[in-house]
Amino acid sequence: MRRRIFSILPCVFMALTLLPVSALEPTTFDGWAAATVPGITLNPDKDKVTIGNVTYTYKSDAGVSVSVSGDTATIAATDAQLQEIASGTQTGAVKIDVSGSKADTVIIPAKVTSAVDNASGSAGLEVALSTGTVKLDKPALAAVKGRGDVKLSVETVNSSKLTGTQKATLGAQVETAFVVDVNLYVNGTRTSTFGDGKITVSVPYTLKSGENADSIAVWFINDDGAIEPKTASYASGKVTFTTEHLSPYLIVDFPFTDVAESAWCYGSVAYAYDNGLFSGTSATAFSPNAATTRQMIWMVLARMDGKLPANMAEAKAWAVANGISDGSNPTGTITRQQMAAILYRYAQFKGYDVRVGEDTNILSYGDALTISEYAIPALQWACGSNLMQGSGSNLMPFGSATRAQVATILQRFSQNTAK
Repeated sequence: MRRRIFSILPCVFMALTLLPVSALEPTTFDGWAAATVPGITLNPDKDKVTIGNVTYTYKSDAGVSVSVSGDTATIAATDAQLQEIASGTQTGAVKIDVSGSKADTVIIPAKVTSAVDNASGSAGLEVALSTGTVKLDKPALAAVKGRGDVKLSVETVNSSKLTGTQKATLGAQVETAFVVDVNLYVNGTRTSTFGDGKITVSVPYTLKSGENADSIAVWFINDDGAIEPKTASYASGKVTFTTEHLSPYLIVDFPFTDVAESAWCYGSVAYAYDNGLFSGTSATAFSPNAATTRQMIWMVLARMDGKLPANMAEAKAWAVANGISDGSNPTGTITRQQMAAILYRYAQFKGYDVRVGEDTNILSYGDALTISEYAIPALQWACGSNLMQGSGSNLMPFGSATRAQVATILQRFSQNTAK
């Protein structure tokens, strides 16, 4: 039977690699294929690995060992090995690789993290588990070293365990989102932030039928439902992203290449897309700066009301029948005051509380006196509800509302008013 080799990668200070095992019944193999790498010599006469359903153990003459019990791997090293790590001068991240086991959790002694941090050439610590790889850069590692043993885990979580707010933001993607939960404990205390440090996470991911690798996105959704996108990439069956804090992250579909992750409207466009409020102008474009027409708003609001108009004519009929709009000028660009008025009427139609507008003073805006009389109550309500904001000292009632601006208004309306 083939001998399993536990190897040390020469390009890093130390790597613990437990190769995949295939036997299902407990079996013991004596001896290893002879292998010598910098700092470690495997002894084929002494070393052995027990292959079973709970524990796999390897120990070299240098004293490095890893044991796996259940889904948890535990790392150990002798004082001599710790000194070797700390005095190393090669550049790169120290890699601990137990991906060959079934472990999704690893326990790393405080002495090991300190030794890695003390190495002059170390670029941080990289840990490979069967469920993913996590790399702490030098500042992130410095934030946890010396505080106690580190327990790191990478798990996939069923989307049913997401909060109600997260589910509402995800909309139709609740059922398809891939949820990755990365946790790090130091001395038993969960640690989520790492000063100025950054953490790179890479997880195995299988593209769904028809899914475009270029449209894969990684999101963190905070407690108030705001989307925080992370720079992500897909290659060789893995999704990789970088973050400054550890939390559950969602691997989702976001096809619009003309909405950058850094764009002010990204989260709102994502929300509108997830919840079926807006479609793209093409398969890969949202056109955030394009003007919004009146009939587009009728269609969006009809969808929010649970209707599915087959075309713009049906959306217009719905809007007129319910007092949302008079149905005029359907292809005309909607102005900000028209948008406020239509949304105000929709709120009244749904029975939402619009009393906040009664106490809102919009006379402080320099162009307040130019507002059309019919739109004054609507703009008071929109400003009082924080749905609309001015630019500088002006409210710009006759300015056009872009698709990005409308997506932002609708997200605020859905999350704060439509309750």
